[in-house]
Amino acid sequence: MTKKKMELTSVYDFVTSGTTHKNHLNPVEWFALVKDALNACAIILPKVAESDSDSRGFKSILNHSVKGGHSNEKRITPKEVADTLPKALLINDQWIFMPVKILATSEEKGQFFERQLFVLADFALLVIMDTFFRKEPHPDQRVKYDPPLINENVVGCRISAASEKFGIMNAGFEETIMPYFEDPALELGEHMINYFLNKAITQLRKAREEVAKIETAMQPFLDIRTRLGIWNHL
Repeated sequence: MTKKKMELTSVYDFVTSGTTHKNHLNPVEWFALVKDALNACAIILPKVAESDSDSRGFKSILNHSVKGGHSNEKRITPKEVADTLPKALLINDQWIFMPVKILATSEEKGQFFERQLFVLADFALLVIMDTFFRKEPHPDQRVKYDPPLINENVVGCRISAASEKFGIMNAGFEETIMPYFEDPALELGEHMINYFLNKAITQLRKAREEVAKIETAMQPFLDIRTRLGIWNHL
């Protein structure tokens, strides 16, 4: 039986120009809404990323402490693996990646696989990073731990994005990510709109509060100009 390809329906139009219940959206519509939302939030995402403790530069994604592990346990990406990745990401380490979700993990014959979804905040760009690594004994075992310390030594890495930028592969990106939008347990679309991008709402609220403080402080000056017949052009 041939699987019917989903398309945008009138429900998507209701969300973008009217109203509808989230349960009526199909995965393609959730994906389209996420892209629309990221584009709309693009102007504020770098500010959001700066205030998000989980955000990091590309080199910190390649080399970082093992989550839930001892402080000495690291994920290490050797130069020969890093050299296979887009050079623009390595050179521009000030670009900030915001982690969204770990989409998949697996293990086969001692080799581990992790697929993680990020937003590259500087460009509001969806990015998937596939990492292959082995858990190997930590080289410094002078102090005995139970269980023994390990490092996650990366043996391969692959990056794809929703748009072709900076030499990042985008061929097949939509086919790769759509199964996760289709997974009802993951609720990826709702997670991004309702939770992940809620950080943008928080940042907007802070910006509004800051503007309100400035306007309140400047109001006497604005009133003086108004009484003198000078237009404030606000």
